Amino acid sequence: MPNYYKTTNPEQYEALTAAIKANPDVLQINWQNLYNVNRNDYTTISNAYGYDQPVSGLQSRYILGDRDIYTKHFMSNINYTSRVGDIVTITAGANYAWQNNHYYQQVEDLLGGDFWLNVNQYAERDFHNDNNKIQYDLDKPNRLVGKNGHYGYDYDLTYSKAAAWWQTKINLDHFDFFWASEISTTQFFRTGNVRMGLFPDSSYGKSRKQNFVNSSNKIGITYKLNGRNYFYINAAYLTTAPSAENAYVSPRTRSSVQSDIKSETIETLEGGYNLNTPFIRLHIGGYLTKSQHGMDVINFFDDSSNAFGNYSLSGIDRLYFGGEFGTEIKLTQTLTLNAAASVGRAYYDSRQQETLTIDNTGDVASSQTVYMKNYRIPSTPQNVYSLGLRYNSPKYWFVGLTGSYMNNDWLSVDPARHVASAVANIDPTTDAAAIHSFLQQEKLDGAFTLDLFAGWNKRLRHVYIDKKPVNLVFTLGVNNLANNKNIRSGGYEQLRSSDYFVTDFNNGYERFPPKYFYALGLNYNISVALRF
Repeated sequence: MPNYYKTTNPEQYEALTAAIKANPDVLQINWQNLYNVNRNDYTTISNAYGYDQPVSGLQSRYILGDRDIYTKHFMSNINYTSRVGDIVTITAGANYAWQNNHYYQQVEDLLGGDFWLNVNQYAERDFHNDNNKIQYDLDKPNRLVGKNGHYGYDYDLTYSKAAAWWQTKINLDHFDFFWASEISTTQFFRTGNVRMGLFPDSSYGKSRKQNFVNSSNKIGITYKLNGRNYFYINAAYLTTAPSAENAYVSPRTRSSVQSDIKSETIETLEGGYNLNTPFIRLHIGGYLTKSQHGMDVINFFDDSSNAFGNYSLSGIDRLYFGGEFGTEIKLTQTLTLNAAASVGRAYYDSRQQETLTIDNTGDVASSQTVYMKNYRIPSTPQNVYSLGLRYNSPKYWFVGLTGSYMNNDWLSVDPARHVASAVANIDPTTDAAAIHSFLQQEKLDGAFTLDLFAGWNKRLRHVYIDKKPVNLVFTLGVNNLANNKNIRSGGYEQLRSSDYFVTDFNNGYERFPPKYFYALGLNYNISVALRF
């Protein structure tokens, strides 16, 4: 794109800008050109599959590929409940879960060619004279891949968790108590299915198993003023194991993990009031949650090294607090009013630690403190309001209309902008506006949607299954009736060459602007079911 060259090659920038203005179609993929390139590249691979026998054919320089995840999952559990007298109930149980995710790439279409050469194009840039380094599979070097064949990375992540838990409930005339505890053990490991040339000693086979022992405790009390008015307060403290996706630095290439992997701790407190009458149901509540020691890994293309990089983040603390309100009011026997509101705040509550590693070498390019404290946690609206009406017909059909408004949603920020080195050479007295724009987190616009939900239930006469009547159930949901396609549901700042961002801002543009996610326009779903 033109902006890539704006400061480094102004002539190229002007030429590309003029070409796009003259013919906007150049912004689209020229599929015919891809076919032409592949069909004109008759090549002989002299050492295909690691043998001396040459193979000739059309080598695809462009292909369509799938990034696949094949999942196998097993879960079992057992529960036991016992009553002790009239007021005490004890429940206990155990569960076990196992999951294996197989990550691989597969050729969907060769686009006119005969084969794809399974070598690492990104490694070729740094190690073009080393045939071993560029191999995705050292045990089958220079493998030729056909349609539906696997290429590139190929690895498994295997998880298992075993847990035992118990809960005691005490029910009195005006008070209910509960206390619950769980202890669990979590394990995960990586299995490389190919020996990669970049990391022959750490890419193939089973990695060291990561093991975590965690516990959780929850306690709560409910005060029943009478049969319709309830007040409650609950608290919990728990630890959870990190996910494998956030533990391994680059599972596509090797089994290296972040340093000082630890479980995340979570403390939470909530309380509220519930009203339940024949005509009004009401809930008012508040919550406070704090988590510590979170981890994350972000993968991106690093321009400075001309290779993929991995941002490993640790020491992520988060703080959530807010209030919730919901009510259902029966206006008549057939008409019901629904209203709900959630107003909250979600912040990062720590200065995080980042480590940038380069995929081609495994070298650590930087290790710095990320000044993210008090920035908003992104990609979810922190204020939501809704109001709706529902009509229930005596003839077994219903229709409801709900309007919702969401705001206080924030863009995910680039950690590289929030390290000391990003602004080290900038004078805050002369570049204050640029620094402010550079560091400011973008707030997304609020959004309103109008949604319809309807249904109909018909008992089928003279139709029975096991002597019980059968009902035909039809439902229809139509979301975003206004067909608003400009709702930004989230997005992120790009992790691209942050060293020149402030200068770009001072010149009035951003070389790599944020990416945004957009909600669907009008969409609907229809279901028909037999209920018996």
